[in-house]
Amino acid sequence: MANYEIVKKIAVIGGKPDGVTKEINIVKWGVYDPAIYIRRWQGDIASKGISLKREEAQKLLECIENHTGGGRSMRSKTLGINVRVTPKEKQKLLKNAGYCTLSLSEYLRRLGLGKDVEATIQEKEYRVFRKLKQLKADCEQLEAGEIARRINEIIQELR
Repeated sequence: MANYEIVKKIAVIGGKPDGVTKEINIVKWGVYDPAIYIRRWQGDIASKGISLKREEAQKLLECIENHTGGGRSMRSKTLGINVRVTPKEKQKLLKNAGYCTLSLSEYLRRLGLGKDVEATIQEKEYRVFRKLKQLKADCEQLEAGEIARRINEIIQELR
């Protein structure tokens, strides 16, 4: 496995319930100069990604701004709104924003303005994930027949 050092964490731009995140970081791989990398991570294990030199990252940013209209940058958002929630509510909001790969601010902004907010993981996939997670947790207490029944239920859900 290649030797690397994360020089600077720039942003987590997405994530899944299983802990896999999509991140933008400045990473130094072995003897190579640090570069901007966009890649998936699971803990400290990196999957394949793309590296960008500073000029390439700037060009990518310009392309994205041109494609999305550009005028909606953070610089144009000058007012803050404080919202009081319980710790449990905040965790649920953060979790829901994460499913949509949005920051909490952007998630609340879109909901408040009546815009569509769509989860990047489909409800069916998440149900299957929850069932697998529950099966893993219960596995030692279950008999073989019940384990087989639950596995068949999950297989049916996937069809």
